[in-house]
Amino acid sequence: RTLCRHGLTVLVADGGTLSLDGDSLSLRDGADAPPVRVHAMSALVADRDVADALATTLGARPGEAWVVRPDAFVAAVVDVFDPAALQAALSRALSHAEA
Repeated sequence: RTLCRHGLTVLVADGGTLSLDGDSLSLRDGADAPPVRVHAMSALVADRDVADALATTLGARPGEAWVVRPDAFVAAVVDVFDPAALQAALSRALSHAEA
């Protein structure tokens, strides 16, 4: 919960990467949007066995991006290689109308 409390969080399963400016994404809507932090699931814990157990427990598949709201609710699971789907999921999580 501590990881997810500040804005939206995107957890990326093994096999996926996101191009980032630092460790956060920028939302299309600009300055009023909350931060979106991105973390590789495998990097959340130092022990590789525990990291693998996390992905297994979540049912995460390689190449997935999990959008998590500040209340730790999983808002969406999308293909990390589909930027439009990720953008739409982030907008929905913020209750923005889709363009």
